[in-house]
Amino acid sequence: MSFNKIEKKFKFNLGGSINTAKGGGGGATLNLKIEDEGTLIQQNVDTINFVGADVEAQAGSGNTVVIYVPPPTFASHFNTQDGTTDARVRQSSTTTGTRFIGVPTSEGTPFNTGGTAGTNALASPSSGITLAPSSSQDVTAMQNSTFTVNVTEPDSTTMETYTTPSITGNGTFTSSTGDIIVTITNYSADTTKFKARVSIFVAHGDILSTAGYDGGSFNIIVSQVTQSDGTFTFNLNTSTNPTIQAPFFFDTDTLPSFPQNVGISETGGSVSTVFISGLEYYSTGSQFTIVGDGLDNFNRNTALTNNNVKIVDNSTYGFTQFFQSPLPSQTGNANFTGWTSAYNNTGVSYSNSSVSINRSNFRFAGSNGRINMANQLVWSASERTTSSSNASILVDTFNSTSTDLSEDFNDEAYRTDSTFVNGSWTSSNDLVSGDAMVYFGQLIVPTVSQLSSGATNTDWTTFAPNSASQPNYTGYATVSNYYRRVPESSGLSKASFTIIFENGSSFVGANALADLISSDLEIFIRRISSSDPLANVGASAPPLRLHTANQYNFATFDDGNTIAGSYIRTGSSSGNTIEGTFGSFDCQDGLLLHIRLNNSSIKIRGFDVVFN
Repeated sequence: MSFNKIEKKFKFNLGGSINTAKGGGGGATLNLKIEDEGTLIQQNVDTINFVGADVEAQAGSGNTVVIYVPPPTFASHFNTQDGTTDARVRQSSTTTGTRFIGVPTSEGTPFNTGGTAGTNALASPSSGITLAPSSSQDVTAMQNSTFTVNVTEPDSTTMETYTTPSITGNGTFTSSTGDIIVTITNYSADTTKFKARVSIFVAHGDILSTAGYDGGSFNIIVSQVTQSDGTFTFNLNTSTNPTIQAPFFFDTDTLPSFPQNVGISETGGSVSTVFISGLEYYSTGSQFTIVGDGLDNFNRNTALTNNNVKIVDNSTYGFTQFFQSPLPSQTGNANFTGWTSAYNNTGVSYSNSSVSINRSNFRFAGSNGRINMANQLVWSASERTTSSSNASILVDTFNSTSTDLSEDFNDEAYRTDSTFVNGSWTSSNDLVSGDAMVYFGQLIVPTVSQLSSGATNTDWTTFAPNSASQPNYTGYATVSNYYRRVPESSGLSKASFTIIFENGSSFVGANALADLISSDLEIFIRRISSSDPLANVGASAPPLRLHTANQYNFATFDDGNTIAGSYIRTGSSSGNTIEGTFGSFDCQDGLLLHIRLNNSSIKIRGFDVVFN
């Protein structure tokens, strides 16, 4: 008797042993008995049927049949999860992103797009790609198998193909061009098979170039033909495996040009200005026209889907940076002329007449006012930038912050001339020598005004807006005067007051008190009114004094009728907090304040007045 049939049917589990013995008769026969744990099941058997999930019979060498209980396990086949490993092909870290695909002259000239021309699609500047299961995942059925790597155009036309020799161990297999490399590592037994780790590198950039293309779309198909388990395939462009980002367009990343003839100018009829101490400044809402041309190679071979051009004011004009794009439906596309979707589009120009100053609490004074126009690079954070020519400009967007009792020197709303009459000061008039200057949030001597760079400047006749009308304060006197009404609306009588100078003010000495004592800083006070008919009141009244080393003295105080009787600073003053008294007469409705700067080092940032 001999075995002539082996079947494997998974219906139930079989556990047992196989005994053999020779039977009697005229010739040698095989009497095969099947027992289960010593109990005879059947004899004279010529067929054994292995049934169940936990038993497996495999043909061995010679006349041997190998029976596995339980069945053996294997690593997964290439690009599957059918075994103990995850052999699905992954894509190595590749720089990819959605980009606008330029339209070629025709499909294939100078690149293929696979139908993505003129649309937003996945693209990459990476010229090579590695395809492999995760690093610790083996592939079974490697012995005597081969790998074929086929790199094709989108229509499946082969650009380069390579098949490895039969695999019998570790090795690196390279195509004749060097553009396809298959690497086998960790080759070892996998029960009755052999397993290994496989990695495929494809230099698709070189392959496309050799085929005559300037980048473009492509596909990679990898097939493993095994000795007995069949063929297993990976298709880059159809795979849904984890980490696969495909199909993608290979971008040779030709850089866009530097913008040319970048300029900025006022938009006629749309300029807003403000005057402070005779200087005219651009203010919030002023509109400018920004131009540039020579914006070439936007789409070669891809472009950003938006934000292609950045406009920056370099912290000079006072508008926040913004982005523009010539692509359809993108921000600012109407400002571009000459743009098409062609990959080799050139001669694009830009003009935007509605760029407005929109930064709040912004100031600039300088001869280097300029803007930048920057073409954004498609695959890096860098950009190609061109600046406009420098311009001398003044910008101030601070709003009026003056109140009855507070002065921040952001405006001159409460300032008067020496008459102390409301509205007597006109900020658009040039200062005359002897006037203090309100400049960049400070009260200063006109000859120490500084540009934003820190350089001193007194001649403003070249500064826009309206440079021809700007003043020249060169040679003005150091002694400078400032007059202001400080109204008090309670209607109550006030016996004293406090002036608190803001932090950030600059003095010759250590503080305001020191400069008052030295008379580098002089402050004259007059009551607006008083309940006492004998009190000196109004603009024509003799002034009371907070300066000099003299303090208030009840015995000598005569309400300013003499200089010796005009001192009202009290001994409780300290630092930048100055205490004053109205002496034996009360004050109503506020005071008239006259500040005199006798030293150009003094720069007053602001002050607050408190009536007591």
